[in-house]
Amino acid sequence: MQRIADRVVDAIVRDDAVNADALTFLLRHYRATDAAPLRDALEPALARGLELRKTAVTCRDRAAWLGLFTEAAAMSADERLREAIADLVPALRREWTGCRIVGDLAMAINACLNVIAVFDPRDLAPKAIDELEHMIAAAYRPGDGLAHDLDSPDRLRGQLTDQLRTASALLTAYVLTWRLPYGMLAEELVQFARRTLWDEEQAAFRATSAEGADGFALNCEAARVLCRLAALHHDDDYRHVAVVAVGADYRADAERILAAQAATAHDRNLTDAAAYGLALAEFANLQAPE
Repeated sequence: MQRIADRVVDAIVRDDAVNADALTFLLRHYRATDAAPLRDALEPALARGLELRKTAVTCRDRAAWLGLFTEAAAMSADERLREAIADLVPALRREWTGCRIVGDLAMAINACLNVIAVFDPRDLAPKAIDELEHMIAAAYRPGDGLAHDLDSPDRLRGQLTDQLRTASALLTAYVLTWRLPYGMLAEELVQFARRTLWDEEQAAFRATSAEGADGFALNCEAARVLCRLAALHHDDDYRHVAVVAVGADYRADAERILAAQAATAHDRNLTDAAAYGLALAEFANLQAPE
């Protein structure tokens, strides 16, 4: 992970464009190591990010910046971070009605759910959860995963992005509410993806043709969701009351993905390398199997 952190720092020093995901990785690595050089790089990079987020035009970019500022605000008293959060949350809430792509909408909802610890308008959590449930009601079919486009729910289904990002939002909603069906549906979506898109030989999920041939970043995202499910399965209280997939070993699946990606991770662009670093850090935080 240090090698990836060094790449992000070098890019910051060169004044290269560094996106929110790369800065999120650097922030988490700094939180884990408390290394002064990382702090020295982060401070100007976050200041630059506060300006760059104003140019974000996609739902995904806004959600990524909001996620970064949420984590940074938990570690810093800089009011500019909270001001940026206060600007981004309403923008993402507007996406709830305008965005029709399931994976993007799930990201917007998830980002708003994650922000509640540092920025909590009284109606944000219930409204976000209501929107998540509304989206799932429109897109989900038992045994057939999620649709891609809410306006054409029967046209294109089963894309990896939509399953993963909705599963992630459901896991966040579960942590906030302790409503058991959220965790169970997250697991069902991942099981659907594993059943339909898992490549045993490559030890990775296959991106669908509509998502592009290179699934590296998507598999990093998948590894992070798998780590969250593995942590959930490690919770005795959850296991005793939930209906869990028999034989599922999400930790092992995440480990296999990361091992398969390792050979090329450091040769990829900074965005992909940071995605790998985020997944690797999430895996490192898992408790070892008993």
